Amino acid sequence: MGCATSYNNQMNDKEIYRQALKMNQGKTDEITLGEQLGLSEESTQRILSQLLSEHKISFTQFGLCNYKTK
Repeated sequence: MGCATSYNNQMNDKEIYRQALKMNQGKTDEITLGEQLGLSEESTQRILSQLLSEHKISFTQFGLCNYKTK
């Protein structure tokens, strides 16, 4: 049960981060944005990697942020 809960939290964090990234519009860098959501730098980087592999974001200079939602 602990693994399922952890998995669900990770999925929820990823979706919350993706929505925040979309609303961010390049105003804050991606790591600071994650920190504002209570995520560690490591968690933020893991989420970014997952979103990139799912083609939900792209690596693009966008204001202060290096990622943009698709």
